[in-house]
Amino acid sequence: MFKFLRRRANHRDDNISDVVQETTSINISDSAPILNRNFDLTNNSDSLSFHDLRRSDQGDDVSLIRRSLRTIPGVFCPVALSMSSVAVFMRVGFIVGHAGIFDSLGLYALAFTIFVLTGLSICAISTNGAIKGGGVYYMISRTLGPEIGGSIGALFFIANAIASAFNASGLVEAILNNFGTSKIEGGLPESFGFRILYGSVLNSFTLIICLLGSNLFSFAISFIYLIMLIVYLCVVFSIFFRNQFEIPLPGLSSNETGYFTGLSSQTFRDNLYSNYTADYKTGSITNFAYVFGILFSSMTGIMAGANMSGELKKPSKSIPLGTMSAVLFVFVVYFSQNLLLAGSCERIVLVNNNQVLQYIVFWGPLIPIGIIATTFSGELSALIGSSRVLKALADDEIFGSLLNFVKYGKTKSGNPWVAVVVSFVISECVLLIGSVNSIAQLVTIFYLLAYFGVNLACMALDLASAPNFRPSFKYFSWQTALLGMVGSIIMTFIVSVEYASIAIGLLISLLTVLYFRDFPPEWGSISQALIFHQVRKYLLLLDTRKDHVKFWRPQIILLISNPRSCIPLIDFGNDVKKGGLFVLGHVKVGKFDEFEEDPCVKEMPSWMNLVDTLKVKAFIELTLNSSIKEGIHNLIRISGLGGMKPNTVMMGFYDNTVPEDLLKSRPLAKKRNILQYGMNNPLNSNGGTSITMSFFENLRTSNDENRLDRDSYVDLIRDVLKMKKNLCLCRQFNALNKDNLRQKSNPIYIDVWPLNFLIPESCIQLDSTSLFMLQLACILNMVSVWKKATLRVYLCSDTSDNVENMRRKARLDDLLNQLRIQAMTTLIPMQSVRDLLNRPIISEADLPHYQQLGTSHEILGVSDIYLKAANLLIKQHSDNASICFLYLPPPPFFKKAQNTENSRLNNSTFNASSSSSNLMQEQYTEENEIDLTQTTAFINTTQDTNIENNRKYLKILEQLSDSLPPCVFVNGVSCVTSTHL
Repeated sequence: MFKFLRRRANHRDDNISDVVQETTSINISDSAPILNRNFDLTNNSDSLSFHDLRRSDQGDDVSLIRRSLRTIPGVFCPVALSMSSVAVFMRVGFIVGHAGIFDSLGLYALAFTIFVLTGLSICAISTNGAIKGGGVYYMISRTLGPEIGGSIGALFFIANAIASAFNASGLVEAILNNFGTSKIEGGLPESFGFRILYGSVLNSFTLIICLLGSNLFSFAISFIYLIMLIVYLCVVFSIFFRNQFEIPLPGLSSNETGYFTGLSSQTFRDNLYSNYTADYKTGSITNFAYVFGILFSSMTGIMAGANMSGELKKPSKSIPLGTMSAVLFVFVVYFSQNLLLAGSCERIVLVNNNQVLQYIVFWGPLIPIGIIATTFSGELSALIGSSRVLKALADDEIFGSLLNFVKYGKTKSGNPWVAVVVSFVISECVLLIGSVNSIAQLVTIFYLLAYFGVNLACMALDLASAPNFRPSFKYFSWQTALLGMVGSIIMTFIVSVEYASIAIGLLISLLTVLYFRDFPPEWGSISQALIFHQVRKYLLLLDTRKDHVKFWRPQIILLISNPRSCIPLIDFGNDVKKGGLFVLGHVKVGKFDEFEEDPCVKEMPSWMNLVDTLKVKAFIELTLNSSIKEGIHNLIRISGLGGMKPNTVMMGFYDNTVPEDLLKSRPLAKKRNILQYGMNNPLNSNGGTSITMSFFENLRTSNDENRLDRDSYVDLIRDVLKMKKNLCLCRQFNALNKDNLRQKSNPIYIDVWPLNFLIPESCIQLDSTSLFMLQLACILNMVSVWKKATLRVYLCSDTSDNVENMRRKARLDDLLNQLRIQAMTTLIPMQSVRDLLNRPIISEADLPHYQQLGTSHEILGVSDIYLKAANLLIKQHSDNASICFLYLPPPPFFKKAQNTENSRLNNSTFNASSSSSNLMQEQYTEENEIDLTQTTAFINTTQDTNIENNRKYLKILEQLSDSLPPCVFVNGVSCVTSTHL
């Protein structure tokens, strides 16, 4: 039927699997058992199977946790008894009486489908690795993460503690129904005070058994199971062999009776169909959902065996075997008893007498004995289960130091007596309140949320396709987990819409609290595996050939020399990325052979901690190279993945300004810790409160040289543009203070100067760089901090014709309107500034010749007077700006050391770099009359020319931006915006 179910693989040798399982559970650190050390195959499996080593919280001592429970007493009996409980003796007749045979079989099929599906998920998770104490909490927290696991675990602990009180109250009720003053003369008093006293005595007796350890618990549970089985067999025997007799009907008048007919085909046919009437106990009108809620609420004990995972000798074997066999046993009990009662009792008896079995069995007291035994087992399982979950929550410090006192209280054998006492106290408080029945549905919903969590964890593990998820239990799939998950969440609302809303509200509240906690990454979270799986899938679908300018966004790589001085620049890059890729790139200088270990791997945690603390959405790319220039080439080429590759390179400005340590002075934003986590986060050497700066080098002083020389810096600018990447050079960003931007009293301005000041004649047009500047300024204006800023665009004009100037301004306004950019345009006459140029004016026809990828030598020869005038012009209008975008002229052309004479050295006839001998080179130069001295002089002259051009270029940029607010020199090489839909 379920063709998607996997067939179980061949069984491994039990001895080998036990050695691997139990050995991997040995873990004397706070982290999960990761096999990253040598694995000792000589360990004795016998000794390992009986004990588990746990770190003691006091010093380095190691305590032994006794693992002695086997499958039947540790899992099968608790699950079977918890799912049977009082319902098998009091609820089966009620269910078949109202629902009939057909509907009741549907009820059982639906309920047990949810149980089986949840059981499959439990089996899959429990056979995928060593299971420690905590049961369902441990499974969920180590799969879905501590936030979800801790939230569901806390609710599961509360549910078990309340269930203990609920079972104690039911046990008192069962005793008084048979031995109270209303039943026998001189019986037990039935007042409220005496009921509390009886419940407290039973609770104390349960406490003593749990304090004495798991061995006594397993003995008690096994004995109770034997009692329950004997009572059930006696009921079956009585139904088969007793003759017809009358049974009183307490739901009607005291004089009316119904009949036990014995097994009869006529009685069976009469009970085939449903006949929903009022519940004589509550007066509520029943229906399918009402009866289903009652049935399901009494069978929510499938986790009872998993709760004992810390005491099980072989949890990965016992949990699946014991759980599934117990579910099958309980199904047979309910199914058979349902059919037997439907074929032997009149419907009026089943509907109006919940204690019909007490009249059917040949010795009446057997049923009260069975009810008392199963109810007591439920109380026992709930109390010990809640204590184990509480101990696991305390060990993991889910709620910080709040539960530290629970960790220290345990016996030499590992029994957490403090957790048992705390669970007992909570159970006793609930019992003293006296309204246990009113919150019974809430307890059921807490259990259902735990089922939901387990199914969700199993489905996520299977969907993530992680190589290490290979459970030995194979009869499951993500489809079965999904069905179990959906069934569990639907059942919460079937049981009670009000209580389901309350429970989900509590779960969300706990999730919110735990979200602000810092938990150790060693636990592992399935979210990372799922994210990886989905990201890989969608990256393959991201095809760069289908890119369109309408959906362009900046994907930035910010090249950082030292993060200490680049904090404002990192913030700025994070602001302008607009949901695109943001990469922080850094080059370590050196040769790989000089290091004992990869320095990039060593520094990566500090960089990641920096990103987390600054709250920027950035990736980190570190590389090692003997040359900074070559290292940056590598970063630009290999950063990103698939269609997510950087299209914009951002760098700091090259000058002699001494950098300031802004990392030390900045008030770092910290992730709020509502409850301080006790474990050390390896990414945080200071407990998560400050950035680990030990790997960040000290900043250079005024006596130190730049890591990158001037010529290499200009070469980088040239190379970036050659790689078809947009380029941003950022200067004076140490003056950018975002706190001032948040003050409402201060006006904020973003200024754009879309003019190449080296060629002021280009003011008549806007090229790709001008549009790229407008796009970046518009994106920055969308960020929350910059949203109230006014975008100002300055249109420079080199003509005195007012009509022409107004026409140009109107065209610019129309373009901005088509681009949906809200900006204030200002016309700036600069004819007087242009007149200071010491070169002829370039005509409009010759402009394309000068607007190439490089700036010619003639353009670089601009006078200092003109540059100072241009700088003064910018300063007059943008002195109050928060940031300025300036046009970055292309770098000067790079002249190669080659002329007509020595070019012959590089042709196909002769290659000077080949392996020819010096003698052959000398002979060739003599025959062709080449003067090597002149050639060398020409090469040196060319190099000097390049160096001089680079110096002039940087000087021009420095003079243009001198004493300005934080400014960004921008050069765009691609189309980034569109006026069309």
